[in-house]
Amino acid sequence: MSGKLVQCLPDAVIIFNGKGIIGYANEAACRMRCCVYSDLIDKPVTVLISDKFSANKEDFIAGRLNVWDGLWRTFDGRDVAVLCSSAVIKNAKGRLTHIAYVAKDMSAIKKNEESLLAAYKKLREARGQIIEAEKIAAVGKLAGGIAHEIRNPLAIILQGTYLLGNFVPADNIDCKETLDMVKEAVKRANNIISRLLEYSRLPPPELFSCDIHTVIEDALLFADSQFDLSGINIVRDFSPEQIFVKADRSVLSQAFFNLIANSIEAMNSAGQIIIKTYKEANKCILAIEDTGCGISEQDLPKVFEPFFTTKMAQKHTGLGLSSVRLIIDRHSGAVNISSIQGKGATATVVLPAGDVNGSC
Repeated sequence: MSGKLVQCLPDAVIIFNGKGIIGYANEAACRMRCCVYSDLIDKPVTVLISDKFSANKEDFIAGRLNVWDGLWRTFDGRDVAVLCSSAVIKNAKGRLTHIAYVAKDMSAIKKNEESLLAAYKKLREARGQIIEAEKIAAVGKLAGGIAHEIRNPLAIILQGTYLLGNFVPADNIDCKETLDMVKEAVKRANNIISRLLEYSRLPPPELFSCDIHTVIEDALLFADSQFDLSGINIVRDFSPEQIFVKADRSVLSQAFFNLIANSIEAMNSAGQIIIKTYKEANKCILAIEDTGCGISEQDLPKVFEPFFTTKMAQKHTGLGLSSVRLIIDRHSGAVNISSIQGKGATATVVLPAGDVNGSC
């Protein structure tokens, strides 16, 4: 009667002797292993174990793994997640004669866990997008108010510095330097307002089919006009085939310029930038790798946040990478930055690939 009950159990039951040879297996064990009874009987118990088995095999054979999560291997070579418990069977003299393992198939539970984790990841990404949209909306309201309330006083301050400059004696160097500092501060404040307005009021892109390499060259041409590139070696590791994307050429070029500018500034005008493009399935991949100072591990998660910058605060607004992500998002793409501090950084942009006619 007890034998029939064990045969009907939904969980696998395996019994083997002290030498590790299987002497009994119920129907559930055969189903789990995708085999027949004869494939298990008189076989070493190690045939159950997956190559990815993490626990000590000697402990498994000796029955010392009381309760554990692991992987069993099916007869056709697949791995099955199991939850196992063991029981040691002894004779009247207290000597071990057999070991029994009961294993529950956890594949469905593991699959559900993976589905839940994937759903949670998507939910977290969606939450991040909502938060980002709220940030942009807040920046837009802030920028609108700043443009009206602050630009007028700034204009008066700047006008006043020029007026005062007419009354400062030519030999009063300290006063002239102070007035120049005020002028620069006003210009910087005005520049921040302009960047805020650009960031918050970025219009939806007008998408047309264009060659990604042409867009990159536009960005490099602009970089050449803005920076001294004499000490920087720019390597074009472009795909030999044309790669088309559906994009707003000028807007996407601005995003690429911001990434290239970050690399240039990180290298302090000396180093190498490798720009690589390739096509993977229906995706266009662009990677910009530099030999600059890199980004610290604690700063890396913050680089796309508005107003966050690791550079000199008096020269940067911290909106460059935020604008890049906003532009790439509006092109249905993704951007990521990886880095090791002291060894440079790599910005990777993934965009939907299209064809010369603009279909994606």
